[in-house]
Amino acid sequence: MLVLLYYIVFAGAPGLIGAINWIGATLRDAGIVPGIGDSLANMNVRTIDFTVRVVLALCIGYSAPGRDLPLASSPSSAARWRPPARWA
Repeated sequence: MLVLLYYIVFAGAPGLIGAINWIGATLRDAGIVPGIGDSLANMNVRTIDFTVRVVLALCIGYSAPGRDLPLASSPSSAARWRPPARWA
């Protein structure tokens, strides 16, 4: 969980900013909403607060459904796997 948190905070944020910059540049160049497009195109990683990054990472980490599922690398455990009682 801690590795996922660090990965989202430090590697996911620049990727998200890259996508936001691309959307902003597209909006600005198309002339649809030049004011919003210009502000999105000029956004950088430092404009996203660290607390927002951590909250986003915690939301993604704790909502991951993989905790109750069997490992794909062990077919014998997958064959014996039964859903938890709360799924029934």
